[in-house]
Amino acid sequence: MSLLLPAVYCHLAWCHMGLMDSEAGKRRLLTVEIPVIEKYNEGRDPLYKIQVVRQSTSLVLRYRLKPGHNIYQLETRLVSSYPTVPPEIRICSKGKLFACGARAVRG
Repeated sequence: MSLLLPAVYCHLAWCHMGLMDSEAGKRRLLTVEIPVIEKYNEGRDPLYKIQVVRQSTSLVLRYRLKPGHNIYQLETRLVSSYPTVPPEIRICSKGKLFACGARAVRG
C-alpha cells in the first residue's frame, strides 16, 4: 500500500494561495475581484458604492447598508492570506464617516 498522496490533496492541504501573497492571487484580484466590485458600483448611488482601500498588507472594503431606516457603515478587511483566512467585518459607528468602533465580527 502506497502512502503517497495525490498532488491535488497536497496542494489543498499545505499550499496557501492568498490574494496578496502570490502572483496568481494578485492576478485573480485584478481580473476577478476588482472587476466584480466595479460592476456592483455601476449606476449605484455614490453613498452606497464600495470603496477599496489598501492598508499595509490588507485590503479594506468600505460600504454602507440600509436594512431599514438607519444607515450602517461597515468595513471588511481582507488580510494578505485571504481566502485561507476569513475576512474581518467591523460595524462602524452610525453617523460618523467610517470611524469604526470596537465591535468586530469574524466570519
